[in-house]
Amino acid sequence: MHLFTWIDYTDMLTTALFLMAMWLMARRKIEHWILWIIADAISVPLYFYKGLTFTALQYVVFTLIAIWAYYEWQRRYRLQPKAAYA
Repeated sequence: MHLFTWIDYTDMLTTALFLMAMWLMARRKIEHWILWIIADAISVPLYFYKGLTFTALQYVVFTLIAIWAYYEWQRRYRLQPKAAYA
């Protein structure tokens, strides 16, 4: 008897990644976007497999937004004036 399937483990993985991304986002770390991208990208085929086509397409959009936001955050960081420390 199998307690969990690969679908369950994948769902647990994405949940953990999303929680970690939210924690990093609250701390204003740019790396949170990488976790959003990874978790969203994993969610797309998972939802297609489950037959949730609209949700899968929604996560495609979320992935694209996260990729754009990651590069936008990087661009804005590079444009920030650097603080001088004494």
